[in-house]
Parts: sequence; structure tokens; C-alpha cells
Amino acid sequence: AGHTWVQVACHGQPYWLTAMFDREDRFLQIYFDMALPPCFDDPDDPWFTDLYLDVVLTSKLELVTMDREELDAALESGEIDKETYAFAIKAWEILLRWLEAHKQEIVAYVTRVYTELK
Repeated sequence: AGHTWVQVACHGQPYWLTAMFDREDRFLQIYFDMALPPCFDDPDDPWFTDLYLDVVLTSKLELVTMDREELDAALESGEIDKETYAFAIKAWEILLRWLEAHKQEIVAYVTRVYTELK
């Protein structure tokens, strides 16, 4: 549909982010997948273990938490253990606090990355 995604994985961070831009190169949103720290064993194909819980930073700089019920269901079903659940919640809380203070900076960062890659 003319949209472009830029995905960024940062060493040691408990999320991957996907920034989305429209066909006119306008920022739409950043989608943060809470995850175990990414694996970079193969630099050409890094991967992560998704922890269900997600945060979206919209173009209006609003923060939206998504899929909390999926994280809860994964714990209830035994897909994840209590330690992984606690890790996801703590990482989510830290990310939300950081984003509240740095919304403009993260948008500027992903826009710069997008522009450099284009």
C-alpha cells in the first residue's frame, strides 16, 4: 500500500521496534515488540523471542499498550514462566517511562535511520 517499515534491533534491549512511514515519507507510528534481548549470532539474520506485550507510539505522540491479555494468557497456558512474565512487565514499565520522556527523540532517530536507508 506504499508504506515502508524500518525495523531496529538494539543489542541488550528488551524490544524490537518497527517504525512505519507512509508513501510521502511521513512518520506514522513506532511499534515496540517486547522481547527477550535479540540474538545476533548471525548478523545477517538477527532474531528475537516475542513476549506478546507491545507498545505503539503514534504520530500524535500517544502511547498505546497492546496485547497485555496475550501475555497473561501465555503465562496461564504455560507458554512462558513467571520469570519471563515478570521480565516482560518490568521491561514494558521501563520502556513506557523512557518513552514518556523521549518521544520526540525516538521519532527523530527512526526518521533519521529511515532517511539514511532510503
